[in-house]
Amino acid sequence: MKSPLFSTDKGVRVLLLAASALVLALSFGRVVWHPNEYFFGNAGDAIRAYYIILYYVKYNVGLRFTGMNYPYGEHINFPDMQPLLAYPLSWLQHHGVPVEGHVIGILNCFTLLLLWLTPLMLFAIARRLGLPRLYAAAVALCIAYMAPQLERLDSHGSMGYTVLVPLLWYLLLRMQAAPRRWLWPVLYGVVSLLGGLLHTYFLLVGALFLLAYALVWALQERQRQPVWPTAIRWAVTALLPLLLFRGWLWLTDALTDRPENPYGFFVYTASPFTVFLPTVSPLREAIRAVLHTPEPTWEGFAYVGLVATVVALLLLIRTGRLLGKGRWRQVLRPIAPVAFRTSLWAAILLLLLSMALPFRLPGGEWLLERLGPLKQFRSLGRFAWVFYYVFSLYTAYFGYQLYRYLAQRGAAGVGRTILGVMLLFWGLEAGIQISTKGQQIQQMRGVSDFVSETGSYRDKLLSVGRRAEEFQAILPLPYFNIGTDKLSFANSANAQYESEKASFNTQLPLLASHMARASVGHTLQLVQLVSTNFVDKPLVRLLPSRKPVLLVTSHDALQYNEQQLVNRARKLYEDTYAVLYELPLDSLAATVHARQLRLFAQRRPTLLPGPAGTLRTTRKPVIRASFAGRAATRAFLSPGAFISPDGFAQLYRGPLTASPADTGRYEVSVWINARTEYGLGNLQVKQYNAKGEQIDHQVTDTSHSTEIVGDWVRATVHLQVRDPQAEVEVLYENRDLVADDLLIRPLDTDVYFYRATAPTRQVVLNNYPLGPEAASGIRP
Repeated sequence: MKSPLFSTDKGVRVLLLAASALVLALSFGRVVWHPNEYFFGNAGDAIRAYYIILYYVKYNVGLRFTGMNYPYGEHINFPDMQPLLAYPLSWLQHHGVPVEGHVIGILNCFTLLLLWLTPLMLFAIARRLGLPRLYAAAVALCIAYMAPQLERLDSHGSMGYTVLVPLLWYLLLRMQAAPRRWLWPVLYGVVSLLGGLLHTYFLLVGALFLLAYALVWALQERQRQPVWPTAIRWAVTALLPLLLFRGWLWLTDALTDRPENPYGFFVYTASPFTVFLPTVSPLREAIRAVLHTPEPTWEGFAYVGLVATVVALLLLIRTGRLLGKGRWRQVLRPIAPVAFRTSLWAAILLLLLSMALPFRLPGGEWLLERLGPLKQFRSLGRFAWVFYYVFSLYTAYFGYQLYRYLAQRGAAGVGRTILGVMLLFWGLEAGIQISTKGQQIQQMRGVSDFVSETGSYRDKLLSVGRRAEEFQAILPLPYFNIGTDKLSFANSANAQYESEKASFNTQLPLLASHMARASVGHTLQLVQLVSTNFVDKPLVRLLPSRKPVLLVTSHDALQYNEQQLVNRARKLYEDTYAVLYELPLDSLAATVHARQLRLFAQRRPTLLPGPAGTLRTTRKPVIRASFAGRAATRAFLSPGAFISPDGFAQLYRGPLTASPADTGRYEVSVWINARTEYGLGNLQVKQYNAKGEQIDHQVTDTSHSTEIVGDWVRATVHLQVRDPQAEVEVLYENRDLVADDLLIRPLDTDVYFYRATAPTRQVVLNNYPLGPEAASGIRP
């Protein structure tokens, strides 16, 4: 008599949930029993995500998050907020239910809950596709705990909800089984929309999976039944959540200057190496050493496992043979249940998309430019997750069909052995994956340090007789600001951790940003705060209070401009983690403009004339290009600018004409407009000897520049003269380039020139605008 536990789907589900719970308990240990004590990640994107939700739940309500991007704040969709969780938690907190002390535990429990349920969802799919109960349960367990999204748990936790893609697939299969019922399309749309409120990529994954499925199904079945009415209904089901989500943002987000072409579309992609080769150390390094494969892109990780890789090779060989015999229809319509073969080809289409196909092909750039808002989804490698789940279950189906084939020929024992070996290797890889991740997370016990009121930054300030309320915001140093794809600063994990901890403890917002698609204008103003004292900082005048700023600095090395701010601040407190300073707004806004204008007035009689209207303090060569003769709608110091639509642009090539003894250091600077459609690119300077041979090459990434005036960012390269008679070439690599006012000067030479601006001339020093000439005391 068979045990009822194994003879019914209900019994196997109970067994599967118990096995899944056991795997979680063994892999995550104390994290399962004490989820409120552990971070899944304690640096970078992970700690940022925890901090944002903690701050929002405790201090904010509605659609605005005020912890970063001070004084503007941000819409809750863009900081990886997980509105589906954060919004109700905030509502509870501000309506008498104190959840702030349990937010970390709630987030971690939600992740573990969905991971626990993932095998159950995969089992349901496997059963609908005809796999036997126990076999389906075993492969579901392996697939769930090898999921590529597990790699996200310690970084992008909102992408680690492994049940969502299988749930969408299950609902899709139910839609096909009952095409006239509205329940399943409605549920599919609701799950897609709710998934988008956890992370926007789930919304697009749901839409593209269903669209690809509808297309493949219509093409495969069009000669057997009327397909287009059903396919159109599915297309509406796929697109409607996207339109609703877009409409919600249109109604609630007033910003119009978010970056339209974020970096990474052709970089954060999947490849055969990220899908069919191990991605977990040390196997990844061992395979790379043997096969000499390129370093895989983390965003493209969707490893299907050794067993599935072997099956993929067998299918590839079989496909080649079928095509060689002209049996291409059998390739497009493999022998499998309709739902399975349709899912497989739909997943293959998404796999190709995850590899940036067809956009890598000739004409693909033209197609990319017409994607509109969809270009915001730059990490294409994430769409390979669908292929992982579908192909993994197809591998299980393949193994079962092989067993049946052998059993029909009297070799059932051989078939069972093959299935056993498959499950053995599958289980080993899944075990390595989940246990490795669990062990990593068990080392991240530090929640109490982050959220505790005892020894908090409030206490640190009180210990020196100060209160958090005496300040208006926190400026972290070393500075961080990530999100626009125009400017990027991530110089210290310690500074990020301590400043976010201080912000949560004190309710003081950060004069920094770490959010997706942040406003370009807001970011320029914020980064400008840590520029040198040659740059005006108009944001200071826009702050809603005259209270000072609290500097939270880690013990990491500071840049020159950051040290300038510290030098103007008053030290309050220091421990092994951070140093606190009080920085008055007048000190934050201070510039050297007035002093330098007075110095210009003193120097003016002795300055030497140079090319292009320059005045210099030595006779060393100076090169200036104002691009005044070029038509441009945007310009920096005077009308005209250098414009290039794509690729490398040569800003200057010619002799440096240095003296024979001059082997000193020179500075090359140029201003780049940040309101273009793409990022800021890089400045490159090459030197060539008399034979035309390259003897030096310097490159600077402009996204790390803090020198900002209005919408313009100063790109700078310092070079050592290798040959006094060398020819210098100044290049700029970027798309949609607008550059202005190139200056090449010796570092020991100050160079002045005038900016013609009515009603008075402006003085410029070393390519920095200082102010009107009248302020120097010189009468024109």
